[in-house]
Amino acid sequence: MTKISDHELKSNPCYRWATPLSENLLHILKQSIRQGFPQATVYEFPKDIVAKVDLTLKLDVDTLEIDEVSRQVTLSGVWTFFDGDRVLVDRSDFKFSESFSSHSNVYSESVAKVEEVILQLGDAIVERTARLLKK
Repeated sequence: MTKISDHELKSNPCYRWATPLSENLLHILKQSIRQGFPQATVYEFPKDIVAKVDLTLKLDVDTLEIDEVSRQVTLSGVWTFFDGDRVLVDRSDFKFSESFSSHSNVYSESVAKVEEVILQLGDAIVERTARLLKK
């Protein structure tokens, strides 16, 4: 869905990704986390877990919006970290936004901005993870 005015949303088949958005989001985040921690193993829960882990991240995405009115892409939600024994160690809201030009190809630039906000989230997760692992 794309916001085209303050009171109107539009479904556009051209904005569909090749795979479900949740898979693309996880793929980009896993790549970002692996770059921040090249020595670490990143598991996708629950299907990949085969061993005890140092930290578990639960990610709740509330909004991933492409707003053609304000020319902005926004990603927001809550992350929650648990230690290896599933004890809560951190919970924070997140929000990342990127603007795109009003004179450009809306589709191609907005898709690029979606990737940028996901990468920003990945960088923030890497930074927070590094702090939590030092404790």
